[in-house]
Amino acid sequence: MGLRLWLAGLWGFAEATLFFIVPDVLLTWIAARYGAGQAARASFAAAAGAILGGVGMYMWAAHDAELARTVIGAIPAIAASMVSETGADVRSAGARAIFAGGFTGVPYKIYAVESGAAGIGMAWFVLATLAARLIRFLASSFLVAGLARLMARRFAPATINWALIAGWTGFYAGYFALMAG
Repeated sequence: MGLRLWLAGLWGFAEATLFFIVPDVLLTWIAARYGAGQAARASFAAAAGAILGGVGMYMWAAHDAELARTVIGAIPAIAASMVSETGADVRSAGARAIFAGGFTGVPYKIYAVESGAAGIGMAWFVLATLAARLIRFLASSFLVAGLARLMARRFAPATINWALIAGWTGFYAGYFALMAG
């Protein structure tokens, strides 16, 4: 399990910074393959990694918001309008925006940058990050663990893996198409 925890933490960190595939991909694979308990532990590791990456993005934006915005604006599926709208949301709602944003499809890294740019308190930022990321990671993991357990009654493990691959491929095809349009 140690390697899976490190991978989850690293993926959480990477996605909070410049990577554009959510840790839920790894977490749901762990859930399908090893069950909800292993996925829960990996979810905590991914959330810890996301906090560390988010704090880095926050501090970068507190120092040079325009450069941070320019860099994240170059990441696939992030448009300048998404960054500016998220910034307005953070300035008006504060840490509540970070929490709500965890369930909207807007990349977390934008909330981290805009929180640093807006001067949201670090403690509020970290608490909102922990709540939003951990709840979402646990929810996706538990959902897939339950589905995998049901599917295991009728299907071979390889079929469950292919279903997971197809699900994430479909999700990202739709997401990137939506963000491009």
